[in-house]
Amino acid sequence: MIERRRNGVCACDCRRLQIHAYGETLREAWRAFIEIFECDWDSVALEKDSKLTEGARQLQQKYLEAVEAVEPLL
Repeated sequence: MIERRRNGVCACDCRRLQIHAYGETLREAWRAFIEIFECDWDSVALEKDSKLTEGARQLQQKYLEAVEAVEPLL
């Protein structure tokens, strides 16, 4: 995970999971990261292999290897 600030923009990047999120503040960047993660988790990591493209299956495998458990934050 990489956090960075440049020219008034904050970013949270996770190359392994192909997530790149931005915001005016680091908090906003993290919120965007969480939203992207949740969307990918629901639509890729939990999806049946037969419904995914080869690229999506590769991303799914990365999610399943990287994540031990998912719990709601709110």
